[in-house]
Amino acid sequence: LETPDGQATSVIAGGERVVLRVEVEVLGGVDSPIIGFILKDRLGQYLFGCNTWSAGRPLPPVAPGEVLSGTFEFDMPALAGG
Repeated sequence: LETPDGQATSVIAGGERVVLRVEVEVLGGVDSPIIGFILKDRLGQYLFGCNTWSAGRPLPPVAPGEVLSGTFEFDMPALAGG
């Protein structure tokens, strides 16, 4: 996780702008790759998430050994304690 100015962070407050970068190495060829994330609370309940497909950013096919990356920028929702 990063702040919009590129500073790494592990603590985020509600309303803060966040940049999440995800990098994956592909072990087998993938024709229609999708990179995404889900944020859950401590009980495993879904809070929110996003992926390249639902964001309208399709990725090209990839071969084994290639590295794919996805960047997601969003405002952290205000969450209740816990």
